[in-house]
Amino acid sequence: MCTTRPPPVSSRPPLCRSTMLVILLLPFFLLACVILAMVSLWVFCVEFLTVHVPASISHPLRLRLLHCFFQLLILWGNVLEKLRICSMPWFLRFTQDLLPLRNDPDVVVTDLCFGTIPVRLYQPKAASCSPRPGIVFYHGGGGIMGSLKTHHGICRQLCKETNSVVLSVGYRLMPEVKFPVISRDCICATIHFLKSLKLYGVDPACVVVYGDSVGGGIALAVCQNLLCYPDLPKIRAQVLIYPALQGINFQCPSYQQNKNSPMLKLDYTLSWLCSYLSINPAWKNTMLQNAHLPPEVWAKYQKWLG
Repeated sequence: MCTTRPPPVSSRPPLCRSTMLVILLLPFFLLACVILAMVSLWVFCVEFLTVHVPASISHPLRLRLLHCFFQLLILWGNVLEKLRICSMPWFLRFTQDLLPLRNDPDVVVTDLCFGTIPVRLYQPKAASCSPRPGIVFYHGGGGIMGSLKTHHGICRQLCKETNSVVLSVGYRLMPEVKFPVISRDCICATIHFLKSLKLYGVDPACVVVYGDSVGGGIALAVCQNLLCYPDLPKIRAQVLIYPALQGINFQCPSYQQNKNSPMLKLDYTLSWLCSYLSINPAWKNTMLQNAHLPPEVWAKYQKWLG
């Protein structure tokens, strides 16, 4: 009598569906990584060789490298945005805030909130028998990046070298907010600070506003708005570092000579401006040709835009 032997039973458990899916998708993921690496290398080389570095820059190689890394961050941020993982501005801010902070034993740093607006206060550690000058600092970054962390070093240095009390304002950024939130945050924080100068040991006659890039434009806007508050201490001076001051005439020399400068191309500037003001990006070419405003506006502001 012949018997049929049962088939051998495998001791290995069957693969679950999620494991099989991972195995199937792994080659596509690796291919995508290779393509992204090749595109990144191409962007890095093209930007490194073609970017125009002004002759006045003391360390042109450093600026080229920094510009190339910045372009890569924008590329990777756009990829993540297309994949609906996070927005490109959020990715830029995340990578910037990874940099470690350096503290100075001679400077006391305090994180505060003026209402809902985060601020960072820098005060010299040494005691003073008289009130110190005050500096209100607005960071740059095109309204989409920059933070209290990215400008921590310069605020700490300002505090130490000028023996001043420095207030850095952490205003909200795009794309989470639009016009006029950024300016409003800075105005509110500045007014709160001006009302509290005695608390922070600041001389009311020596308050300065300071900003770089879009922060320079904010500093100017704050001063203009403070004219409506005659009871507050007067701003003694403005320190504006390559400020964004006007969006009327894009044919003036400063725009044309620096439209392809590292880190701050005119195309990016207009894209961020359109985003902040909720303008359709299709208007960029019209804005570059100065055809975006009616004649009566030109007649009103022409004398200041020569």
